[in-house]
Amino acid sequence: MNDVIGQMVERFKNGKRTRILAFGSSNTDRLLPGMHWFDCFELAVRKYGRVHTCINTGQSR
Repeated sequence: MNDVIGQMVERFKNGKRTRILAFGSSNTDRLLPGMHWFDCFELAVRKYGRVHTCINTGQSR
């Protein structure tokens, strides 16, 4: 398992508050209605409870 992902999973399992930031351009910005890859990620980590905050700062130009 990727070390960063492993550390994040351990934080979730231990109930530590975690802030997840998505940044970038076209792959992060919400241009189309509906589910976005970052929404899917947030739903997946909810199995650990609400110990995280997802922030999407993507902007395409």
